[in-house]
Amino acid sequence: MKDKLFILTNSVNPKVVGRKQPQVEAIYSEDVTYTSIGDHILEKLDPAEVILPEIKLKTPNAILTDYISNNLTVYPFQILISEKTLGILKKYTGAPHQIFNANLIHTKGSTRYYILHYLPSTVSYLDFQRSQFVRVYWTEKTTESFSAKNYQEFVNTPGLGGAKQVKALYLKSNIQLPDFFPVSPPGIFLVNEDIANAINQENVKGVCLIPFEEGEDFTASIFEKTMRIENPTWKGFTNA
Repeated sequence: MKDKLFILTNSVNPKVVGRKQPQVEAIYSEDVTYTSIGDHILEKLDPAEVILPEIKLKTPNAILTDYISNNLTVYPFQILISEKTLGILKKYTGAPHQIFNANLIHTKGSTRYYILHYLPSTVSYLDFQRSQFVRVYWTEKTTESFSAKNYQEFVNTPGLGGAKQVKALYLKSNIQLPDFFPVSPPGIFLVNEDIANAINQENVKGVCLIPFEEGEDFTASIFEKTMRIENPTWKGFTNA
């Protein structure tokens, strides 16, 4: 891997994003059948047939930012971004994807936001041959290694009571990586250094950029990685 990469994720700093996590909630109507994009991950969708709920900022404790944290099942990879953020990404070459409009309601009215929907080739960036996988048994505080030759084999491998995690993540070195792309597992969004610099220069609100290293351990949550970047004095969870 030649180019420096960064994990792009949402900030957990309450001064930036507020004290309500996730920042938004969905508004549903009983009379509407909505499209669950999460049920169509890696499938191309017809934009005319995609029906999404409106989303509402959890005021007064959440702050409107350019990168919104959410746990809405219709939003894969939890990527919900403003026009400013989308404008930056459009200047670069990303993994094959579709863009859908999302209406975000807040105290001053509503604002158009965007979600990214990725297509099948996005599972091809992880090097399954070199990467290492484990089942994590949280209650017993133990792990069990297993191997997967490809994405489908990882998905089909039984959890057997443990959470399937990536112990050491490697990207393929024999392909040209896009400027921005998701990696699943472990479910992260990577951008190159040019995009990371543009995000900082444009003062994109609500993001955290975490330097990515080959062989990185993802048994720890992205929350923990983010905390160590935004709050270097954090000592970790007390019960860890």
